[in-house]
Amino acid sequence: METLCHLVAMRRLTTGLMVCWCVALLVFAAKTRAVDPTAALMNPDRRLPALPLGKTRLVSIVPGVSHLPLSSPSPLFSLTVAAADAAALPDEAQITVAVLADGKFLACKPLHRADPDWYGIFRVSGYRNVVLAFDSRVAAVFRITALPLKASASSFVVVEAEPNDDWQHAQLVPLGATVIGTADDRPYFIAPNMDETAALQAGVDWFKVEQPDEAPKLVFFNLDILDRDVPANILVYTLNEKGELVPYTEGYDPVSGPHEAQVAPPVRLNGAELNSANKFTTRVLRKGVYFIKVEANHPAYRLRMSVYDPPPYLRDEHTDGEHIAAAARKAIAVAMNYIVAAGDSWFANTPRSGAIARRDRQ
Repeated sequence: METLCHLVAMRRLTTGLMVCWCVALLVFAAKTRAVDPTAALMNPDRRLPALPLGKTRLVSIVPGVSHLPLSSPSPLFSLTVAAADAAALPDEAQITVAVLADGKFLACKPLHRADPDWYGIFRVSGYRNVVLAFDSRVAAVFRITALPLKASASSFVVVEAEPNDDWQHAQLVPLGATVIGTADDRPYFIAPNMDETAALQAGVDWFKVEQPDEAPKLVFFNLDILDRDVPANILVYTLNEKGELVPYTEGYDPVSGPHEAQVAPPVRLNGAELNSANKFTTRVLRKGVYFIKVEANHPAYRLRMSVYDPPPYLRDEHTDGEHIAAAARKAIAVAMNYIVAAGDSWFANTPRSGAIARRDRQ
């Protein structure tokens, strides 16, 4: 009988511990559940007078969520948000600035003393209400400028514009065009209270290109950036038969991986892999649609796409001197363009500290 009582007591104790453990897990999950940082931006505590395009205004922000409407927005416009006095901002990121269109989130950036401004270009065709939203814990004054832009009639020069932060919203650009872009939504310096992984993955831009020819094309993708503080990266994707995004590697330089691994192996940080190693890469594109992921990691960049016929350039039937000379010139030009761009990409990683992903750790 005594043994039975002990067994019943042990069973009740075990059941009680299991219940406590489940409750603790539920509480932990509730506390650690991912929260959309942009959700608070949708519900303003204060509405400011509208800012017309083509104007600059000093705007005082108070703690809470403030909405500044942009009156009569152009289909394409640039936006500059800069602290009137950067020294007055806190060291920690306590101010988030975002652009909303008809209640939809387009892009955002946290601002603080070491990164007190944000520049971006936005395409808002089809939207009626465009709002600049501030979520702030402190009072601050910002100088805000919104300028209407006119898209270039040239198909060879394209201005990168938000929203294009994922492949589903990739910006369509002609193959062979030069893209003038900005990745200023990536924090230039990461504040002490910011999510480091999220900050290092911000500022990604996606582009969509179509290769219309039946014959394959050799394409060089090259990024021009202002400094070499942190590496940049270009990746190419396509869709498989199921409509899933998959890496596309045909024509990928086979020595690129081993060379980059010497100076910038993939950096794993808080479970995220930061493979920012190639500001130049090559692909052979067959007829189809492709997605280009640009991790410029810089406030301003230029993406250049150079399109060539794949080698060899001398055909068996071309035996005369004129064809041989033309093929030689073409082969030398393509090879020189490749070796210069590939070498520049290698040196852009700063070999002595190629894996550095943050400017404040150089």
